[in-house]
Amino acid sequence: MYRVQTVVRVSTWLPVAAILFLAAGCSMGHEVPAYDDERRYEPPPAPPPMPTPTPDPAPDTREWENARLREEGQGEDFKFKATRDGMVWVVDARERKLLYRTQLDAGEEITVSPFRDVIEIDGKRVRRVDMDNRHRIRIFFERD
Repeated sequence: MYRVQTVVRVSTWLPVAAILFLAAGCSMGHEVPAYDDERRYEPPPAPPPMPTPTPDPAPDTREWENARLREEGQGEDFKFKATRDGMVWVVDARERKLLYRTQLDAGEEITVSPFRDVIEIDGKRVRRVDMDNRHRIRIFFERD
């Protein structure tokens, strides 16, 4: 009998306590702010434009025409080893476009890899160039 009275007492005051707790929580001053017309979403400012890299000046196509053709290849890696100091040009023969130009010392070796789009000197990558594997690539050399 004592147990039944406890259950009845708990069951009567528990809903009343829950209602009082919820009512007190709602009146604690948590107000939802009204829509403010002055505050609107503004996207962040756009970042400054990235500077576009300036391409190399258009090379004079005659600058390598006086040089001697030393190697040429299409699609596969090919190399040229300088026997003397001089200037080397790597040229796309179809487009007559200069891909790379540099000074080579005697004994240095330039490697052109069209499939990897890489030009290396003595095994170290010096330039990454977009080469078409179907085009013939030529290496010209003119000694100093």
